[in-house]
Formats: sequence, structure tokens, C-alpha cells
Amino acid sequence: MKGNQKYVTTIILLLCFLTPALVLLFAFSAYGMAPFGEKSIMIMDMSGQYSEFYIGLRHFGKMGNMFFSWSKTLGTSYIGVFAYYLSSPLSFLTLLSSEANMPIFLLFLTVLKIGLCGMTFGIYLMYMFKRRDFSVVLFSLFYGLMSYNIVYSMCLMWIDGVIWLPIILIGIEELLKKGKRKLLVTSLFCVFISTYYISYMIGAFSCIYLVYRYLSHYSDEMPVKRLFIYFTKLISSALIAALLGAWFLIPTLVSLFDGKIGGANYTPQGNINFELKNLVSKLFLGSYDSITNSGMPFIYCGIVVTILFIGYFFIRSVSVKEKASTFLVASYLLASMYFINLDVAWHIFQFPNWFPYRYSFVFLFFMIFTAYKAFDSIKDLSKAFFVTFPLVSIMVAQLVLKIRYRYLDEERITLTVKLLVFYIFCLLAINLIKHVKEKEGFDDSVKRYAIAFLTLTMLVISSYELYKHSIYMLKGLDKAHHYEDIKPYQEYRNAVNKLLEEAKSQKGKHDFYRVTKNFSRSINEPISFGYSGIDHYSSAYNRVVNDTLRTLGFSSAYLWITGYGSTIVTDTILNIEYLMSISPVTKRYEKLKTIENISLYRKPEDRNIYGEPKDLSIYRNPIALPVAFMADSELLRKKLKAPNMFAAQNLFLSHLVGENINCFERITPERYGKYSYPKEDDDYVYMKSGSEGIVSYYFIAEKDMELYAYFPFNNNHTNCSVYVNDVYVANLYYGQYDCAHFLGSFKKGDEARIDLIFKSTYLNTRGNMFYALDYDKFASICDEFREESLKVDYFDGNEIKGTVSAKDNGTLFTSIPYDKGWSVYVDGKKVKTHKYSDTFLCIEVPKGEHEIIFKFTHVGFVPGLILSITTLLGIITFEILQRRKLISKS
Repeated sequence: MKGNQKYVTTIILLLCFLTPALVLLFAFSAYGMAPFGEKSIMIMDMSGQYSEFYIGLRHFGKMGNMFFSWSKTLGTSYIGVFAYYLSSPLSFLTLLSSEANMPIFLLFLTVLKIGLCGMTFGIYLMYMFKRRDFSVVLFSLFYGLMSYNIVYSMCLMWIDGVIWLPIILIGIEELLKKGKRKLLVTSLFCVFISTYYISYMIGAFSCIYLVYRYLSHYSDEMPVKRLFIYFTKLISSALIAALLGAWFLIPTLVSLFDGKIGGANYTPQGNINFELKNLVSKLFLGSYDSITNSGMPFIYCGIVVTILFIGYFFIRSVSVKEKASTFLVASYLLASMYFINLDVAWHIFQFPNWFPYRYSFVFLFFMIFTAYKAFDSIKDLSKAFFVTFPLVSIMVAQLVLKIRYRYLDEERITLTVKLLVFYIFCLLAINLIKHVKEKEGFDDSVKRYAIAFLTLTMLVISSYELYKHSIYMLKGLDKAHHYEDIKPYQEYRNAVNKLLEEAKSQKGKHDFYRVTKNFSRSINEPISFGYSGIDHYSSAYNRVVNDTLRTLGFSSAYLWITGYGSTIVTDTILNIEYLMSISPVTKRYEKLKTIENISLYRKPEDRNIYGEPKDLSIYRNPIALPVAFMADSELLRKKLKAPNMFAAQNLFLSHLVGENINCFERITPERYGKYSYPKEDDDYVYMKSGSEGIVSYYFIAEKDMELYAYFPFNNNHTNCSVYVNDVYVANLYYGQYDCAHFLGSFKKGDEARIDLIFKSTYLNTRGNMFYALDYDKFASICDEFREESLKVDYFDGNEIKGTVSAKDNGTLFTSIPYDKGWSVYVDGKKVKTHKYSDTFLCIEVPKGEHEIIFKFTHVGFVPGLILSITTLLGIITFEILQRRKLISKS
């Protein structure tokens, strides 16, 4: 009998996994996702972050590890990125995929995680209701394919929280029923490590769930005092789980304080997130509005769930106390989404920038769980409900149709109503069958088969329903944010890899150098391509480093920094030896390789930035300095503060040299308009007089120079292109172009005309500035730095070793961002680390030749590891004592 029960359990759980997984796979296939079509699953964060970080796992070793990466913003802590995006054990399955086929692999990884959501919910239902039938599969389907999972699957790590939630709640049930908390501690530990961000939301819901279960089921047999005891055990279990993971969680927390915590965040206006009356529209099949902060919660998880969730409150056998408890929890969760102050508390008091209501899966869990309770007691559901509910639903559908929501058409509303009526008949039939007595011609086996058939019918129709709903969600996302085609993605990666191989072929195994570029399909490409660079975008950014690089002319905003805006000066000082470019670069750099006609589009609007496919080239900077060199002994007392980016670069050089240096000099070209005219009350604002306007700057070079410029945004919302002597240079007024721009190399006597061609009504040119770099003067300074620079003998994922010969006592400046985790050894002796302008790592070095070793160990790792080991030893000791106590009693 037990063997047969295990067999049935296995089959049901397999179906719980396969049903949502296959439905989603068919939806992906029907929508033309690779390998079934030309599109890919690459969209927004899946494209710009997750896929890049997954590919980056294969570069662990030489380029970094889970705690540190040379590829992240010149070389900074990586644990924040790893913990937020990669720490799920399932992430390491991506190592089985090639880079080119990563989008295909991520599609199947998404399907796998959705299947696991269904399976863990099936485990929960079987534990709670002791049922092993098609109803478990049906409601697992609803859990696996709820809107949250489909829409937010691009943030793949969040789905791990959805997977673990049912197991954690089983742990709470074990605590309430048996006083045991091994499963609770273990599952909390797993979710803390797998997805610490979502684990906060799960922890908050776990507290609510514990109180709910006590009030609805245990309050009669347990005094209130027991609730406080169990609540204390829940909190202590979470604390134990956190301490076991302290080796991982403490470094993660430290990393967050370096970036997002304390940085600028989106702040909403008002007290509510949406009009409550509009929320009902999100209960209709295919209701996709937006994943920006203007969107409402995605609360659709199946029509059957909606019917039974409301029907639950009309079941006669459910006590008033239980209904009241359920209503209070549901109301609180809805209020959390409605009121901004409650909403932000669920997001760790950091209001999200897009992807709102990230905790809404707990509300959907509660809906589905409540709906299943109603299904389990459907015999006691009032007959009047089966008549009243569809009539009210049809009237609501009519009202929704009249309102004409832009994201709901008549087809979706009609289909929702038709399916609702069908499900009502099925549920009514089950209700009637359960009331039939054996003497009326039905024995129990016939009733069971009839109910199984009806449940299976609903499972089939619900699979179709959620297939259609998934297609609508994919269409909504595609229309708003665009799924990338896989072929251009693969061609792009192949092209960039060839350029990087060209650079690598010139270097030795242990040569340390950096690369940057002025184009991208993703800001996180240094991590995925495995080179040391500047570009990075994630919630685990380094705020201080980003701010300093922005001061020096690089493009940076909110959570991201790019290599856009690099100059010969910043390239050289920051050890950037190679530049990949789609636009003209200084003639001082050596072109190594060009690959023609490569598309840079991730989405259609990228065409406005990049135009047609471009030729990608890689260049070598012949004067790039090593990663460390001797600088002025007073360097550590200086701060990098200047009125503009070119003045900042002059100041940077002055601090390093120890005397006033002006390699950049400002020039003032003649300014005039063509097809445009100055606005009467503002000489800097030009009004367009034709189909397009042109503002031109003209000058004659007084000496050999490298010309740079900066064009501030000035609220210019326009497609504006820069041409120098009729050669395209760049587009302006897009996020990544708020930076320094290289305009060309000029000989003495050369004429230069810079045209700003704009198509909007006006162009504000206030603050436009032009600077000329004296290359020879700068190069001679770099030659002196090179004589006292670090000769790197070896480097790996968290260490650099080399030698330096100092002519005098002084400061060794490094282009490595400062972090307390760095330990530096001079001739085997650990020395004190310092920082220049709160950003760059420096040490004091005495005169003479020295061996220098830099080693990185995250500042939070050792104390976290001590806490974890101590906690583990405490648990083992406690278990041993408990067993001895039991043995002595027996």
C-alpha cells in the first residue's frame, strides 16, 4: 500500500512539474523564441544583466570569483552582483551552454524554474490536504504560471523565491504541529543564499502566515502565549539560518552599502499606487499594462482561482473566524500594493525603479491556497453562488468593456467570460456529484472517477487558458520592451570576441591591461567577455567609483557606468590599453582589426542611437600606463574637485605629478546657425527654420591638437547628430552620450567645422565646451611615470604581483578602486593602504626596488565565516546533547 502511495505521489509531483513547464515551453515556441524561431528570451534585465553575468561565470578564476571581479568597474567587489543575480545553484547549469547559445539555454532554465514552482506547490498541497489527485496538478499549474512568474521571469533569480516559498511554509507547519524547525531553518538558509533580496519578502510573509494559521486553526487549542513562543522560534530560526549564511550575507550587505543603499532612489508622488477600481481589470485573461512604476500588480493566476477565492467566503462549513482571518490577510496584502508607505516597506524601504510589487507572488500564493481550500470543501459551497457569481462577473465584464482599457480588448474579455461560465458548470457539477448518495445509483468509485474527469477537463482547459495568457504577456512585454532576435546577438558576440582575441594575441599570459569601448549591446559586457574594463550596471554598483569616473568625463547615471567619454588622458592613466570603437578615434592610436557591418540593436529605438549596422574596430593606446606607478608624495592629501570634466583631468594629472599641469586647454570657436536662428531672449537657444536645424562651430587649429567637447543635455529632447567636417561622430542627448566626446586629431592650421544637426523645434547650446589636448606634453609626462611603474609578473582573480623601482620615497598610485578588502605587501611585509580622492588604492613605498603583492579578501568574509562556523558547531553540539538526553531517558 505504501509503495503504491509513493508511486502515485511521484506521478502527481511529476505532473505538477511538467504541466506548467510544458505549457510555458509551448508558449515560447508559438511566440517564435529560439530554438523555435528568430526571437530570443533576451529582454531588459535578462539581456542587460542576467545573461551577461551567467556567461561571466566561465571567467571565474583569472578574472575574479564570487567576491571580486577585475571586470566590474576597474576591479571591485563582486559579491553584491553574485548574491543578487547568480547565487542560485541552478545558475551554474549555464556553464553547460556556449556563449552564443546562452539565450536558448536561458529559455530552458526559465522553463525549469517554472516547473519547479509547480512541483514545490504540489508538495505543499499534498502536505496540507493529504490529497494526491488531479486537483493538486491543476492548482500547481496556477501557481507555476501566475502572471508574476511570466512577466518577472526576466529577473530569473526572483523565481527562486517563488520555488522556495511553499517549502518554507511547510517548515512553519512543522513548527506549529510538531515543534520541529529543521526544515524551516534549512529552507530559510537556502532561500537566503539563493535569493537574499526576495527572501526578505518571504520572511515578512512567513510572519503573517504564522499568525494567520494560528488564528484560523490553532487558537482554540493553543493559548496566545504559544503564539508568541512560536513567533520567537520563527524569528530565531531565521536568525540561525542567517548566521549559517553569514560568510555570504555579511559581504553582500557591505557591498550594498557601497552602492544602492544610501544612493539616489526613485521617490513616488502621493499616497497610493493606483486607482483601486482599476484593479479588477487585472483579473482578466491577457491583462498586461506595464512593468514600469505606472503599472498595476499582476494578480492574474487563473479564472478558477478567482472563482474559488471569492467562493471560499460563501462556504458554510468554514468558520467565521477562519473567513475573517483570511479576509484580513488578503486585505492587508492588497493594501500593501495600494498604499505607497506599505509598498515601500515590502521593498526593504528602497522603492523600486520599475518592476513594481516584487512581493506580489505572496498574495498570489495566498489566493491560490485559499482557492484550493474552497475546492477541497466545494460540497459546502452555496448553490446560489454558482448562479450569482457568473451574473455579477458578466456585469463587471460589461463595465470593463465600456471603460476601454488600452491593455484589454473585447476578445480577451469575451474569452474570460466564456471560460468562467465553463468553469462554473464544472465546479457546480463537482458540487452536485459530492451531494449524490450511494442509494441514488452512485458508489464512491463512480463519484471519484466523475470528479477526476471533471478536474482533468478543467486542467486541460486551464492549460489552454494559461497558454493564451502567457502569449499575451509575452506580446505585452515585446511591444513595450522588445525581445531581441538571436542571430544579431550571436553575430555581435562573435565579432567582439574576435576583436578581443586580436588584443589578447599581443599580450602575455600574465600581462594586466584594460579595455573599453564606445558602443554596446549591454553595459555589463566586460563581465561576459572576460576582460578588465569600466562598464557596469547592477544594483550592486560602487557609488564612489561611479561618481569619480563621471567627474572625469565618463558617462554615468543611477546604477550604471560606461566607458563612453574616455579620453587619451583617462585611457592612459587608468591602464586602458585597448579601445573598441564604432566612430573615429585619435590618430595616435594604432588600429588592429575591423569587423564590418555588425548590428548594435537590442530594440528598435536603438536605431535612433546607432543608425545602421556599424563597423567595429579595436585600437591600441601605445602610451597606456601600467596598473600602478609612482606619483607625488602629497597625492593622498588631494581631492578631485573641478568645474568640468576636462579641468578635472588636468587636476588629476597635477595631483599625480605634484605641480600644476594643463594638458587640456579650452578653445572658443566661432558659433553660427544654419537653417536655424538664435532665439531673441536667449543667444544660446537656436530655433529650427526648416526640416532640420544646424548649429555650427568653426575654428582653425593654432597647433597640433586632439579636440574634445562636452555637450550638456540642457533638457534637449531631440535626435541630434554631431558631424566634424561632414564626418559623423556621435548622437547626443541619450543617456550614455552625456560625457566627453572626441572630435578629431588636427594639425596646426587645419580647419574644423563642428555641426550639430537637430530635428526638434529648438536646441539649447548653453554650456557646450571645447578643449584641445596637447598630446606631446601629456606623453612626455607619462614617460616619466612609466620609468617608476609596476611591472606585473602575475595576476589572477584576486591578486596582482609585480615589482617597482622607486627613485625616492613616495606614493604608489594604482588605478584599482580602493576597498578595505585589499591587503598589500611590500617585500613580504603588510603595509597600510590609502586612497586618493576616496577612490583609488595607494600605498607608501620607500626608495629602491620592491616586490609588491596585492591580495583581495572581502572585508566581511572572515567575520562572517567565523559566525557561520560558530553557529554550525553550536547546532552540532546541541544535537549531540539532545540525542544523549534521549538515550539516557530510554
